[in-house]
Amino acid sequence: MYTKQIKHNSLDYMAALKLRTDILRRPLGKQLSFSDTAGEEAQLHFGYYKHHHLLACVVIKSVRNAATAKLRQMAVDTHLQGQGIGKALIVDIEKILKQTGYKTIELSARKTAKGFYEKLGYNALGSVYLEHGIEHLSMQKML
Repeated sequence: MYTKQIKHNSLDYMAALKLRTDILRRPLGKQLSFSDTAGEEAQLHFGYYKHHHLLACVVIKSVRNAATAKLRQMAVDTHLQGQGIGKALIVDIEKILKQTGYKTIELSARKTAKGFYEKLGYNALGSVYLEHGIEHLSMQKML
């Protein structure tokens, strides 16, 4: 299994959009909206693969003078959740971001994923808030 960068508007990008829709929006009765993907041509996209089959994906956005990376739209195939795939993707992404000069990663985690991110060294910031009708927490990790 391996992590690779996905080029915007490529076939891999379209597969990642489908995975994001299936995992993050369809359970809410929604689709990815224009606001979900606006500006993504300037963001980094990564996928986690096995034999060229996309298992998980994530989008990285630079914020605050490019010293901080915002991890967003993390999705792991439903049938593969709990098998370490999300963890492997995050670990690979952290290495890549650290090598390219990022100092901090921040994210908006669903409250149900708080424990997952805490095990990877992320700290919750502030209180719970609603996003897309789901409780979320801001989280952060220094690289």
